[in-house]
Amino acid sequence: MCGETDRRVLQVNHLNGGGAKELRSGSLRAQFYRAILDGKRADVDLRCANCNIRYEYERGARRRH
Repeated sequence: MCGETDRRVLQVNHLNGGGAKELRSGSLRAQFYRAILDGKRADVDLRCANCNIRYEYERGARRRH
């Protein structure tokens, strides 16, 4: 989104939500990341940590306290 290229701050963003379910199991986690690297996941993108949290607020997944 912002052009950040530092891999240390990039995060996988689930465009349709539901990311926690995929990351609970170690075997599912490995399959998930392999599918991303192979270009087989159209429902995710990479964002820096700031853009990712901003996206969550904008779609209502997080609220300010």
